[in-house]
Amino acid sequence: MTAAPEPRRPVVVGAGFVGAEAAAVARGRGVPVTMVDPLALPMVGVLGEEVAQMLAERHRAAGVDQRRGVGVTEVLSEAGRTTGVALDDGSVVDATNVLVAVGARPAVGWLADSGVPLGDRKRDGVEGVLCDKAGGAGEGIWAAGDMAFTVVEGSLRDGRFIGIYGHRDRDGRPRTVDGVLGNGMARSLRTWRQVVLDRAAWPAAAPSAA
Repeated sequence: MTAAPEPRRPVVVGAGFVGAEAAAVARGRGVPVTMVDPLALPMVGVLGEEVAQMLAERHRAAGVDQRRGVGVTEVLSEAGRTTGVALDDGSVVDATNVLVAVGARPAVGWLADSGVPLGDRKRDGVEGVLCDKAGGAGEGIWAAGDMAFTVVEGSLRDGRFIGIYGHRDRDGRPRTVDGVLGNGMARSLRTWRQVVLDRAAWPAAAPSAA
């Protein structure tokens, strides 16, 4: 008699774009998953507190086991196989697989006295260089980094919004719309997904809904 395969139990370390997507895919396939991140809310440094709180709620509703505000101290194994991860709060999470997607943080300390506007996590909800929708941070200044994010419909304050994000080019300006996030605006979200599929220029205008 052949033994039944061991149920999968992945742990995702990091709640950034890659980690969040991996956790969502796992739950979409009915696989239990734990997502560990040292921040109090997923992607709060990029999206701000309001959007990050909504994202955390979406993960909770989908059944993702979120361990926020803690870090991983050790990946545990036995006979060459992963058995879990130890967290810095003393707890242990069982795991058959571990995906490490820790990302990076903006290194902008050298700009502290330059006059370039910098985000403060407590004050602004985000870190890095503060920019307008075109990626500008001042007269003749554009921020060069991995990602730009802006709200194009609705309002974060009202909890109904559509936001787009894109990767910045060498000159600091995003060229295309690479992704979309939204809450409470399902019809508009479907429309903006087509913008992503079309690799529309940044900033983009929503196409007419069919």
